[in-house]
Amino acid sequence: MERLVLWHRVLPPTRLAHEALAASAAWAERCVGALEAIGGERLGRVGASFAVAFDLPELAPALDAALGLLTEAERATDPAGGLPIAFGAATGELSTLGGGTVGSPLQRAELLANRARRGEIALDAATRELAEVRYLFGRSVGAGAAVLRGTTIDRATPHRATCRRALAAVGDPPVAPAVAGALGALDVLTMRGKGIDAVVLRGPAGAGAGTYLAALAADRRPPALLRLAGVPGALEPLGSLRLALLRRWAGPIDLERELDGGGDVLVRVARGEPVARSRVVDALAGLLARWRTQAGQGRPWLLFDPATTVDRATWGVVADVVESTPAFLIARYPIDAPLPGDLARLPLTELVVPALRLDDAKLVARTVLGIGEDDPQEVARRVAILGGDTPLGVVEAARTLVASGDLIPAEGGFRWRMAPRPGIQAIPLEDLYAERLGALEAAPLRMLEAVCLCPPGTPAPVVASVAARDGLDDAERAAALALLVDERLVGREPVPEPSGVLLRRLVLSSMPPGRTAELHRYLADAMEADESYTGSLARATLGWVRGEGDQAAQAAPHLLAAAQGALDAGHRRDAQRLAAAAVQMDPTPEVRQRANELSRGATSQPPTAGSEAPARRAQDAVGALLRGDLEAAERTLDQAIAEGRSLAAADRVRALAHLVRGDMAGAMVALGRARRIGAADPQRRARAALTQSWVLLHAGDASAAVRAGLDGLAAARRLGDPRGEAAALHTLAVCYRALGRDLDAERLGQAAKAAAPAL
Repeated sequence: MERLVLWHRVLPPTRLAHEALAASAAWAERCVGALEAIGGERLGRVGASFAVAFDLPELAPALDAALGLLTEAERATDPAGGLPIAFGAATGELSTLGGGTVGSPLQRAELLANRARRGEIALDAATRELAEVRYLFGRSVGAGAAVLRGTTIDRATPHRATCRRALAAVGDPPVAPAVAGALGALDVLTMRGKGIDAVVLRGPAGAGAGTYLAALAADRRPPALLRLAGVPGALEPLGSLRLALLRRWAGPIDLERELDGGGDVLVRVARGEPVARSRVVDALAGLLARWRTQAGQGRPWLLFDPATTVDRATWGVVADVVESTPAFLIARYPIDAPLPGDLARLPLTELVVPALRLDDAKLVARTVLGIGEDDPQEVARRVAILGGDTPLGVVEAARTLVASGDLIPAEGGFRWRMAPRPGIQAIPLEDLYAERLGALEAAPLRMLEAVCLCPPGTPAPVVASVAARDGLDDAERAAALALLVDERLVGREPVPEPSGVLLRRLVLSSMPPGRTAELHRYLADAMEADESYTGSLARATLGWVRGEGDQAAQAAPHLLAAAQGALDAGHRRDAQRLAAAAVQMDPTPEVRQRANELSRGATSQPPTAGSEAPARRAQDAVGALLRGDLEAAERTLDQAIAEGRSLAAADRVRALAHLVRGDMAGAMVALGRARRIGAADPQRRARAALTQSWVLLHAGDASAAVRAGLDGLAAARRLGDPRGEAAALHTLAVCYRALGRDLDAERLGQAAKAAAPAL
């Protein structure tokens, strides 16, 4: 069995008096007793040197006890001014031989103790690997010519937990001058007290728009600020509005109390019940007017962040409201993402958040670390470079370096604990987050996973219920959430939410599929027990969550019920989409029949009949994509699915629609679904390979796109499909052109024409 061995040694002076010998022997005996008291096993002692073994679960208490003994020895009063002791620590197999204990850890621990300096604990490589989650390390120790090397624990800052507590000293980022200059038009627009203003802020997550908006809101003090975010799959009609109301109020009961009984429509929306769109528009307009009247001036703010997964019904209602009611609408979007039609019909001002210049990044670094202009160690410059070109990147670089112990608090800000981290190029934000998440213990990490899995605005009791079903009791949840807030991974909001969109995405993508499905099942159970999910529209999100939990048969009834509710409330397009989602979740004959009925009710048209109907549906969807009409393409796909057309073909076209929208993750999900559905059909596999090639090409991986295109070409040739072969050759030509191989691309284009001249 592997065990930890601690070897204690007193470093003798040149001449040792008899009194010192007696003191050393007494000290050694007391040390052995202290270590035995915490589970150590005495292996042997020679003079003031001894060895004690621990089971590996006791590694941290053993090392902490050794650190305490070092401190105690330094404070002891003796002729030498303190006992000069050192420890060596090694991990490995021990065995019994001839009545004694033998094993290489004993020799390694002794060698390291003999090479350690006064007041040091030297660890071998195996022990360091076990201890690095908890401890910080200092210098390297050599024990002979290339025989053994060890690492000492940093006595000045031994515990990582100390550094993580220092995160409280890392401040919030300022508004960078470049961001303030680019968004200056917002400052002017907020001064207007009347009229319609809709602003689209474009830029990557963490570019600084959120900081600017927070500072602007604190200065302007709008009558109210309603935060709207997305819902899973953007499926639930008015789901974004429902969660926004729940984020502002603790629940439907508090909302009803706030509105003095006159807000029954919004209370029903908060419960997910179907309400006619016109009534929701009137009720939301009335709420905004009430806020404006109570404040006496200014306009309420409607902030969509992130806006990419806001459901279409919420967009339609909000667009109708702001056309007739004074309000200030702000939506945050990626650079190239298309806008929904209801937002695009409003008079828009589009602003782009610029990348940080190095001087601005250094300003952000100095501010968050409290470092003045005099920075002899160039801490701010190094942090600015590692953080990249966004304020969030710079802040997370600072937090990561502090949490890891690279930076420690000092007078006038922070200083390097030992030396700057190697490398002088930007660290991707995902890598910075991953390093911090890797240091979390089990309970905080599980709590963070639950928080990130829940849609933005999910009521706090639902989040707590998910964590409880995952095995965290009340005390563990409270402690984990407090730690996550202190480490700036979860915001200080009444509703627990991750501190950023990228963090949410990273946590979700890093979970194994089984873990993701398990948490979705816990979330679905928690939703069913909460009053905020009692309405039929809210069952859309419940169904989506059940489906993500690998409970397709349970998901479909929820989605069909939501489709019926959407139809009753007049959300015809949403009803059609929900019916299609039910078929995709559970394509049984019963679900297909009910979905077809709902789809006919939504379109008021009979289903297309005839052998050429599937082809016409696919051609209509592709034609809409080529025209840039995403909504028409999605509508055609949903109608085709609800009518029983090929799910694999629909998913291939849907993957391309996600590409046009700029949603690479959605494209990969749809493509994966298409490949699973068509795995047994050679023709479908060939088409899926070509679709994958286009997706990979747009993702920037032209080499992988070539490999997928070659798979599609080989499959088409095996099938004797000249049109498929021509399509594959054309796809490969585009891929080779992206790789800069224009001559090869030209030859492939000519081969495509020769393969199918009529194509």
